[in-house]
Amino acid sequence: MEYAVNTATTILVFGIAYAMLLFIISVGLSITMGMMGFINLAHGTFAMVGGYVTVKLVGAVGVPYLAALAIAFIVVALLGMVMELVLYRRLYNRPELDQVLLTIGIVFASVALVTFIWGNNPQNIQLPKFLQGDLDLGFKRIPAFRAFMIVAGGVIAAALFFGLERTRIGAQIRAAVDNRRMAQSCGINTGRLFTLTFALGSGMAAIGGGLGIQILGGLKPTFAFDYLVVVLIVVAVGGLGNIRGTFFAALLIGITDFAGKYFLPEGGSFIIYLVTFIVLLWRPQGLFGQAGATAPKIIAESVTRAVDASARLLSSDHRPRWVEALPWVIAIGVYFAFPGYRLLATVILVMILFTLSLDLLVGYSGIVSLGHTALFGTGAYTAALLANNGWSEPLSGVLAAIVAASMIGAISGWIILRTHGLTLLMLTMAFSFILYELAKDLDVIVIGGEEVTFTGGFDGINFSNSAILGLFEFDPVWFTVNYWYALFFLAIGFLVVRTIVYSPFGRALIGIRENVDRMHAIGSPVQSRKLAAYIISAAIAGAAGAVWVQVRGNITIAVYEFETAGAVLIMIILGGTGRLYGAFIGATVYLFLENQTETFLGTDPPYWELTVGLALVLTVLFARRGLLGVLEDVFGRWRRKPV
Repeated sequence: MEYAVNTATTILVFGIAYAMLLFIISVGLSITMGMMGFINLAHGTFAMVGGYVTVKLVGAVGVPYLAALAIAFIVVALLGMVMELVLYRRLYNRPELDQVLLTIGIVFASVALVTFIWGNNPQNIQLPKFLQGDLDLGFKRIPAFRAFMIVAGGVIAAALFFGLERTRIGAQIRAAVDNRRMAQSCGINTGRLFTLTFALGSGMAAIGGGLGIQILGGLKPTFAFDYLVVVLIVVAVGGLGNIRGTFFAALLIGITDFAGKYFLPEGGSFIIYLVTFIVLLWRPQGLFGQAGATAPKIIAESVTRAVDASARLLSSDHRPRWVEALPWVIAIGVYFAFPGYRLLATVILVMILFTLSLDLLVGYSGIVSLGHTALFGTGAYTAALLANNGWSEPLSGVLAAIVAASMIGAISGWIILRTHGLTLLMLTMAFSFILYELAKDLDVIVIGGEEVTFTGGFDGINFSNSAILGLFEFDPVWFTVNYWYALFFLAIGFLVVRTIVYSPFGRALIGIRENVDRMHAIGSPVQSRKLAAYIISAAIAGAAGAVWVQVRGNITIAVYEFETAGAVLIMIILGGTGRLYGAFIGATVYLFLENQTETFLGTDPPYWELTVGLALVLTVLFARRGLLGVLEDVFGRWRRKPV
């Protein structure tokens, strides 16, 4: 009995303390997303900056801890106000995909800047004496700081409840969350209200960043990435714009996460993604969200329109044109002209195929996914595990990967495509993280009483493939056969995507992207067509994953990481969404510049992350149609130039 009481107390105290931290960081994001309809994936950046401000004030200046938290709140609130006025406000009426990509760019740039300034080492803080040590409850001693976190979280939650329910500005915020246009018609200055609310949310995140240093085991530059998903989970599960929902969602996620890791140290993280999946399927609007008025829609209207004279001309005639041979001629020429770059070129070919698969969803179907790595990784692990366990014939390995990824795509698509907006984003991410956790936990399995390496986890597995058709051996040094193998599957994948795009099915997908309600009205089977597109995209992504590991001869769980999904999405926006050759340009430019930056400048400090972050922000702001769109504009002006 005593053991059960001690265990329950530990789980509740540590779980609730962690939950209060999640609430403090997440509540501002929930309100701003509910009010503004703006998907802000950079919210963790404000928490990270607040944490660093707190560390430096306490450690370098000697400011008392609580005063440092207050100063961090003010500093980051002002930073949030400036960013809302300068950057965020420009995208309120823009497609949500633009918002996602802009904020991802901000995260990349901020992580790089923090690393430049303070380095990679975790930052810790010296707590005041009254927060050190333990408190004696009589039957158990608990850390004083955890007790402080519970009290602080409760006080902040009560203050926010009171401010939102009992004050004039709180009433205005609630009115703007419920119906922005009606609030404006009543004379509420929603622009000023947005700025003040965004500043408040940013400041709250800063307090969370300062409080989280002790609980999270130190502050790292990657904080904005590391805790992005769990913060979004709290917001999505609780319901947008709902403080009570965010509070109870934080309790659910915080306690569940700690309990899972307490009883299952190796696989506890799996549980919160499973809980998220179940809750959002049961209530897509969140536990306390309003049905039908929750997340901003990302489907249908979220993709940057790429409609100009040249695009219309190409779509009206699907016959191949001579200019379409140019990328393939270049690919052949690169093989002979730059033998030292064959490894990089092979990687680029595979990533073009992967990017094409995602563009079929994002660019042509209007379905934005941040978890497409689930399908890529499924194909990769299928081929790798077959090769590592005796079936090393590569072509059949790719076929098996296509079948496996298609099955996963059919199952996950049937579930995910019932939702939209933030819920859809979270379900794609959650599904990818579930597979990531499974791959991590199944690094070693027990067969017949002996431990056998299965996925290899972080260390991965190395394997070899037999010769293609018994004739062509993979070359791990000069990547000769590897290159042609990747180019072969890219050509097949491209032909599949091109055929779909110019088919009646492809035209229907574009119609769904442009106006899903109208497609419903004319009797188009919208849901089945979206699911078919999702399965086809999954099959192509699975093939890309299989080719990826076969030409490299190794695999790790990095194939499931969020950074990979973000990178592929960046490749799409760089090249241009909804364009057959946008994937070619985006993937090539991204990977080549990454290689050259890291070759000549190194990876520490992270010059590439800063470069890609700034480039993504500038692309979203000034080149929405991507590099291919810029080239078309330049070419169009040149053709119209009078002689």
